[in-house]
Amino acid sequence: MMISSAIPYRSDPAVGAGDILWAGLIALGLLAMAFIVLLQLRRKGWLGAWTNGTPGTKVASRWNVHSQRISRRAVAHTLTRDGYSMLVVETPNGVAMAPLATEGVFQAGGAHGDQDGR
Repeated sequence: MMISSAIPYRSDPAVGAGDILWAGLIALGLLAMAFIVLLQLRRKGWLGAWTNGTPGTKVASRWNVHSQRISRRAVAHTLTRDGYSMLVVETPNGVAMAPLATEGVFQAGGAHGDQDGR
């Protein structure tokens, strides 16, 4: 009776160390190139166009906030933007908001102006 010899296994690796080194260097080079391109796009303002719209669009105006402490636990904030003002009052019981009349413009309906058509 003859016993067959064992299956010969490879002793050399399937992927050589030189191949792994080249693949790693190429991947690092591509990542560095992508980083540089994204950095340049961000500096020129084109990266913001991806998320905010077309390049060169003006960012919406911000709210101007003026705060005044009414008591130890209550604060009143006046929010103003583009001629429109809101009063926000924070208390431990909650938050209340109301529009303010500015520069002779009166807003009908008070805080519930959307219910005037009923």
